[in-house]
Amino acid sequence: KALKLYGISPDEYVINESSMYDAIHEMRSRIMTSPHFHGERILGAILFENTMDRDVDGRPTCEYLWDVKHILPFLKVDKGLCNLE
Repeated sequence: KALKLYGISPDEYVINESSMYDAIHEMRSRIMTSPHFHGERILGAILFENTMDRDVDGRPTCEYLWDVKHILPFLKVDKGLCNLE
């Protein structure tokens, strides 16, 4: 749903495949590299593990956020709800 709201149509990726996560990271990278996204406006950013393991503008995401944007990266550590038994 989120990708569609950002103008990325479902035919551009396969749900739960690497193409979907690539599209999500591309969307998040556009947000992070925006000139309006910086430490004077934003204190911290909560990152999913998949985002944390990728690069933004050729730098590891956390390094980019801290060194370039002066935003504190936080790792989202939960994996969601566990299955009911």
